[in-house]
Amino acid sequence: MKLLFGSMLLLNVAMFMWGSWYEAPPTGTVVDHRSPVNADKLRVLSAAAGVPSAKPTGPRLQPWALRAVGSKRVCASVGPFPSVAMVRGAQSDLADLDLEHRQRQEVKKTVASYRVYLPPQVSRQAAQDKRKQLTSMGFKDHYIIDEPGRKNVVSLGVFAVERNAWILGRKLAEKGISAKQETLHHTETVYWLDLEFGQEATERFTQLEWESPRVRIWDRACKENGSDAPDPSA
Repeated sequence: MKLLFGSMLLLNVAMFMWGSWYEAPPTGTVVDHRSPVNADKLRVLSAAAGVPSAKPTGPRLQPWALRAVGSKRVCASVGPFPSVAMVRGAQSDLADLDLEHRQRQEVKKTVASYRVYLPPQVSRQAAQDKRKQLTSMGFKDHYIIDEPGRKNVVSLGVFAVERNAWILGRKLAEKGISAKQETLHHTETVYWLDLEFGQEATERFTQLEWESPRVRIWDRACKENGSDAPDPSA
């Protein structure tokens, strides 16, 4: 009994001493055992390497680079402008900056699609008969072209991909139908502005904004012997 009483007395003394030495954290406080972070090394996510900012800054210079002759003047071309109204607006902006320029236009011819067709028939009735024959063979999409310089021509379709037009031509040939293929083009007139100015005006020029994402600043060789170098649209 004396031994039990002595053990309990020692246990109470130990609990009292532990409670005196240990100070519990205030209620609601979370003890964080992680290493402290240096605040001066923190940065906004958009400023981190590899993460672009929300809005790019600076003028759109590519593929134009400054090229001066005798460190006195700079030459450049701006374009292509898809409409007269748009090039007029750019000319007004250049005039406000007292930058002289010369306008020129270019006709661009690009591939638009590919057509599969049959040679002209002797009459419209013959063209209708040919269409009936095509339908009976399983070819459903066809119509008669009737335009100046091309009468009674049966078209079997217009394709954006050349290979698809070629496949149709091969299927027709397997049925004994001799078809032809032609490339259809899209013609567009675009406008350019050629400029030549002193280097002191470079900063003002590069701050201009263009209405179309197609419009860029292109490097252009300055006149050396009274003749223009090849323009960037060539």
